[in-house]
Amino acid sequence: MAEPILRLFNLTKRFGALQATDSVSLDLWPGEIHALIGPNGAGKSTLVKLIVGELRQNSGSIEFEGRCIDALGSAERASRGLARSFQVSSIFPEFTVFENVFLAVQGAERKTYRFFRRALSNSEFSGRASAQIDRVRLSARSGTVASELSHGERRRLEVAMALAMRPKALLLDEPMAGVGAEGTRELTKLLSEIREESPILLIEHDMDAVFALADRISVLVSGRVVSTGGVAEIRRSDEVRRAYLGFGDE
Repeated sequence: MAEPILRLFNLTKRFGALQATDSVSLDLWPGEIHALIGPNGAGKSTLVKLIVGELRQNSGSIEFEGRCIDALGSAERASRGLARSFQVSSIFPEFTVFENVFLAVQGAERKTYRFFRRALSNSEFSGRASAQIDRVRLSARSGTVASELSHGERRRLEVAMALAMRPKALLLDEPMAGVGAEGTRELTKLLSEIREESPILLIEHDMDAVFALADRISVLVSGRVVSTGGVAEIRRSDEVRRAYLGFGDE
């Protein structure tokens, strides 16, 4: 029987008197998109940082592939296959689309080269990079410098880079932000296609995208999970409707 790839057990994080994360428990199963939603100030950003190891919880624990990862830093968590995407720093703006994805492939193999241009001759790595670029429909932009991409194209490049790392789970933080209607449609289709390969914990404000993608939704309010369920259950929840009065960016 399958087990969750990621489990949070009663995570708590305090900043002085502020309880930013309050006994949060949730899990992510193989093949699943589990969306985490919440109004402004709900604590989503803090929870993301706890999961990826940028912050340490005061209590509770995190398991990845059945093993406790509380003692691991963010780099080691990433190397084990827990990938976070959509961070501005993940893209090298002066490099081309191909070079960015190639670097991600190289990083997944934990290989470094003194001369990057010489490394680009590695046919295996080049093939893997090209396959991911094609997958996110950026082949026509492969030679384009990343700084010249549209916002939506940069989001797709970040997905390609994340997939090039061969992740066992993806944590996507606001992927639809600022991409427009067409970009949202493209990303929604792409994320739906990759869920079986890499289950996704999706933090997102675009409720149309959440309802289109999510198998389950957890609602975070004031640092606590107040509801978890399927799309239909969350849609009709009075508690969720109340939580989303004044819904906005965190």
